[in-house]
Amino acid sequence: MITIPIPSPLLPAFSQRSRLDGREYVIAFAWNAREARWFFDLSDENGEPIVEGVKVIPNFPLLRRVVDPRCPPGELAALDNTGDEPILFADLGTRAILVYYTAAELP
Repeated sequence: MITIPIPSPLLPAFSQRSRLDGREYVIAFAWNAREARWFFDLSDENGEPIVEGVKVIPNFPLLRRVVDPRCPPGELAALDNTGDEPILFADLGTRAILVYYTAAELP
């Protein structure tokens, strides 16, 4: 399991490059004030979108429904040991930690 660092202080929109299972990806996060939720987009190393507008739900496999062959073979999740409450603005990277389970760690 790889912990993906989230920059602090949080901005309402930011992106970062992360190496997942040997390939580089761009993960872009955006806070949606109307829904009071975080969403993310995942792009390949060239910035070409793989999936967009995924709601960050605690303790749930975030890439589960992505069928694009460029998608990382593992799984992203926002782990929250306090329960399944929504991840609020200040919670990303603190209460809810973004992790990547490598393909070798999945059943």
